[in-house]
Amino acid sequence: EFGNWASPADFGGVPGSDATAALQAAIDSGATTIFIPPSDERWTFDGEIIVRGNVERIIGSDAGFLSPDTVIRIADGAPDTVVLEGLTAAFSGDSFDVLHDSDRTLVMRDVTAVSYEAVGDATGDVFFANVVGSHIALKDQNAYARQLNVEGDNEARGFEAKIINDGADFVVLGLKTEDPGTVLKTINGGRSEVLGSWHNGAFDASIPRFVTEEASLFAAGTTGATAAETFNLVEETRNGETRTGNTLVDGYSAFSADAIADRLIIVDNDDAEIVGAFETQTGPGGYLGDDFLAAAAGSDAVITYRAVAVEAGTYSVGIRNINPGGGTLTRTQASDVDIAYGGGGENLLAEAFDMAAGDAPFEEIGTVTVETGDELFVEIAAADADGSIIADAVRFERVEEGAFQNAAVAAEDADVVVDATADAVGAMIGVDMFTPMAPNEVIA
Repeated sequence: EFGNWASPADFGGVPGSDATAALQAAIDSGATTIFIPPSDERWTFDGEIIVRGNVERIIGSDAGFLSPDTVIRIADGAPDTVVLEGLTAAFSGDSFDVLHDSDRTLVMRDVTAVSYEAVGDATGDVFFANVVGSHIALKDQNAYARQLNVEGDNEARGFEAKIINDGADFVVLGLKTEDPGTVLKTINGGRSEVLGSWHNGAFDASIPRFVTEEASLFAAGTTGATAAETFNLVEETRNGETRTGNTLVDGYSAFSADAIADRLIIVDNDDAEIVGAFETQTGPGGYLGDDFLAAAAGSDAVITYRAVAVEAGTYSVGIRNINPGGGTLTRTQASDVDIAYGGGGENLLAEAFDMAAGDAPFEEIGTVTVETGDELFVEIAAADADGSIIADAVRFERVEEGAFQNAAVAAEDADVVVDATADAVGAMIGVDMFTPMAPNEVIA
């Protein structure tokens, strides 16, 4: 209803001079929508503007802010959601600031030259739709973006990264960036998912584009305007150990130890049930833990790996491969062995499993669905094998209900829907969203 609209012009504001007080008066008037009318001369707001009271939407009509001193603070107010749209600045390197200081949901749509920071103790969700900015700082919140562009030289502006994800859940569908420096840094248990990113311009190839510290990241569909090696470097810190790798363009995932523990169960030989004669071996390498076990074909040797009281879900079951690393095993591995597996009353059989084939650290043999409290198991027997069985470890990986799978998120009052359906995108690009690495699969 236009009766609930107000404009800084209603309170004495005019384009071309500082209209900060007039805009604040419009916000405090009780109106629900604030409209900044278009003008041949740009509106100027030189101070802090506090969004509070009944305001649920500010429409800028692409009216500009000539001053980098402009600050819009989202404070507590009546509506659960606040929308900023059509706001822009004279984009010459500086940007105006949006400080999210409330647990209310914030939607920014069609906004240019903005810097966003979550500053509240319990900051609400934030949505970016068609936003151009210089810096985004997320903190312990949910954040979703579609068509996001972050630019600027980090060193020149004093930023660690163009986007800082500090403990937040962040999904971006379509990220464009340019200028030197790290694009996204995810820390303190944060989880980031980047589905399609374009890197434009010249970069220092020694500076990682994505940095992950005790946190989680999935990135796919990375490309750019220059040679891939200039924007391909990633850096990951897990359990205090930092490694780098040139793997971004090919698709990359990094997971914190906590995220791995929540989704993976790895049972090594020390916790397995052993019947019959197994030999302990420590060469030539490629095994998990201190050693691996071997048993002769046709013997009565049986090894059973169990995971008890697991969480409900569907689990991928994998057998650890042994990589000779250029050496020779003392036994010929079975290329035809039946392996029993299952859980929760379900007993399955992986027939004619080839222990000598495969190059993944864990070779999948099937999936099992269980209820909370059920057990999972794998049983390997040497009796009918055509060669020696090699027993090292078993991995049960929960593949159902990933961190952002099937997430269609809406800002209900703002008429905005950000589609972050990770499994659908995963089907298109041929990867599984948020499938974590095993602890020994950190990038080398």
